[in-house]
Amino acid sequence: MDISMFERLDRPSVTAILHVQYRMNGPIAELANKYTYNGSLQCANNTVKHATLKLNKTKVDDEWCQDIVSSDLNKSVLLLDTGTVNSNSTDTNLIEIKIIRKIVLLLIQGGLLAKSIGIIAPYRAQVTLLKNEMDSMYSDIEVSTVDQYQGRDKEVIIYSCTRNTIAKDVGILNDKRRITVAITRAKHKLIMIGDVTIMKNYETFNSLFSHITNIIKLPQM
Repeated sequence: MDISMFERLDRPSVTAILHVQYRMNGPIAELANKYTYNGSLQCANNTVKHATLKLNKTKVDDEWCQDIVSSDLNKSVLLLDTGTVNSNSTDTNLIEIKIIRKIVLLLIQGGLLAKSIGIIAPYRAQVTLLKNEMDSMYSDIEVSTVDQYQGRDKEVIIYSCTRNTIAKDVGILNDKRRITVAITRAKHKLIMIGDVTIMKNYETFNSLFSHITNIIKLPQM
């Protein structure tokens, strides 16, 4: 029987070598520890642990936008709550795309290279829309599903939860290993966007969100 990549990565013989890591800063590694690794992950050194985004100062009005461009280590993990989004589609979310566009513009204006930004979404339909949007702005921004991000990393990872309704058949959202891969792609900043109330109906996300302190209620877009 074939064994998936995620199953191979979940074997004790593999996960045991993940004790020391050079990718994630302290807050992102801490989230991964609480969610999956039971405290076994350690930053290789203080340089890795305290690394943050170093952006040029730009004038931003909204408080949530200030958190996006903040170099404060405590702002390394952000959960942006869109609230209820009315949509006829379950695997695309235009509001989240609009928010991501704004985030990308803020980061680029602050001096971050487009190639340092990665965007992940669980559904291919959302990935396609995001790719079209990003290609019209900055083609160096990589957009894909979590499966395609395995073994990769970016200074900033933006995760579009996408889902705006509750459904029973959502295996991809209940796959903790995929979510773990997604959050551990970020080196200096992890930004998750979604309807928090809806996403908490899925145990994997409810557990993840319980470990995030920076939950920001967004104004209506």
